[in-house]
Amino acid sequence: MKHLVFVKRSRELGFSLEYIRELITLVDVGAFTCAEVHTIATSHLKNVRQKIVDLRRMERLLKSMADECSRGDVPECPIIDILSRPLDL
Repeated sequence: MKHLVFVKRSRELGFSLEYIRELITLVDVGAFTCAEVHTIATSHLKNVRQKIVDLRRMERLLKSMADECSRGDVPECPIIDILSRPLDL
């Protein structure tokens, strides 16, 4: 039951199954240090922060596309046009 709660809580915090397996293995073996767990947690935190940056960028792009749309009854749609263009890298 303890593992189930651990896995559920870890998933709620967005840990990947790989990280969860690694943490459970460390706990089960009993040969872990707080520093090892800290490394895993801060690595995950870095990933979460990058996802937030990516989501904010996505939000801006989607808002920009939606703002260009007239919501008219014509078949031309700026959102479809934008989605059809190659990415500007």
